[in-house]
Amino acid sequence: MRIARTALDGVPLRPASTGGLARGVAEILCHLGGVLPLGPGDVVLTRAPGEYGPLRPGGRADATVTGIGTLTTPVATATTPARAGGPR
Repeated sequence: MRIARTALDGVPLRPASTGGLARGVAEILCHLGGVLPLGPGDVVLTRAPGEYGPLRPGGRADATVTGIGTLTTPVATATTPARAGGPR
């Protein structure tokens, strides 16, 4: 899968492909599905191949995948630790 464009707070980062991940997408999803429930609409984030930068509270991360669209994720301040299998 080709990630056409990524940006942090509107600043473009170097494009990359999932082929640059240390583990394949299928392997990552299989592992996660074995330790927590995954459902339609769930988003799995990994350390991106290629360039990345710091995420700051109040910031925004955008990822555009060719043929699919753009996912814009606001960065929130952590108030409670995330739990595997927690509320959806």
